[in-house]
Amino acid sequence: MFDRHSPAMKRAIARFMQFESFGNGRVIIEQGTPGISLYIMVSGVVQVVLTETDPRGKTTSRVVGVLRRGQCFGELALMHDTKRSSSIIVKGKAELIRLDKDDFELARRMTRKHELAERLQALEKHDAFKEWGELDLRQAMMRCSVEEYPPNSVIFGGVEGIIEEVFFVVSGECRIVRRMAFLERTHPDGTKALAMAPKKNTGYKLKPYEEIVPRFLQVRVLREGQFFGIGEQLKSIFYLSGGVSSSKILRVDRALLYRHDDGITLGRLEFMARGMIPTKAETFTTFMETRLWEKFKANVLREVLERKRTNKTRKMT
Repeated sequence: MFDRHSPAMKRAIARFMQFESFGNGRVIIEQGTPGISLYIMVSGVVQVVLTETDPRGKTTSRVVGVLRRGQCFGELALMHDTKRSSSIIVKGKAELIRLDKDDFELARRMTRKHELAERLQALEKHDAFKEWGELDLRQAMMRCSVEEYPPNSVIFGGVEGIIEEVFFVVSGECRIVRRMAFLERTHPDGTKALAMAPKKNTGYKLKPYEEIVPRFLQVRVLREGQFFGIGEQLKSIFYLSGGVSSSKILRVDRALLYRHDDGITLGRLEFMARGMIPTKAETFTTFMETRLWEKFKANVLREVLERKRTNKTRKMT
């Protein structure tokens, strides 16, 4: 249930959680009482008991469910002023983590304050906003976000048309990866050769020894202060967080940049972004050159090791 919350909010919530242990028959939640806490099962079993009264005034209780490790109950109490719809009773022994509504609200306020300060700091730090006044920055602060992405996460990409946000790298790395289609030819001796795949509208027909193979190639790495999302063609481009550590990205509403100074800031960023992503032909050439270089290094290493083995054999004889 916490998936939609930011990492900062999750950390704040974790600080307020409390561990509790209950014995057999303990009523953790009583039906009809105000809800003030959420519980997460750590171990054991609890029963969900529903009590009903028929038109004649007869009251009956029945078990309508069982909850085990990893499941939670009472989550509505965090968001709404509601009464408990059923009772929760321990069967045997149970260990749980409790989060109270007041603590959840405090964590949310603390996180909101921290996130706003982080946004303002990120805006003030980037050259694109150096000339913005304090009022403009505070208004922008309310219409942007700083998102944290775990290693090897997709930040954005694989879409067509103009996107609604501009992305600025606050910390960590952002890798630009291009999806390419290669034409692979298999020679009679089993070796393979690669070429750029022909365009779809050329009418090219594959031969029996040819096939189209997809490749994802890293074409550039963006670091702190750099940006993307300024008019690039993103249909075959993906932006990924760093492979070792997480990345923080400032996401700013594109319309905000345009309206601030009639598009001057946005135009300046578009000019700076020209040539940031190499063309498909440039990407293919770089890939083939790197491939040849790696093959050359492997051959040199193989020769060096072979010479060492030969010299060692001669000394032994």
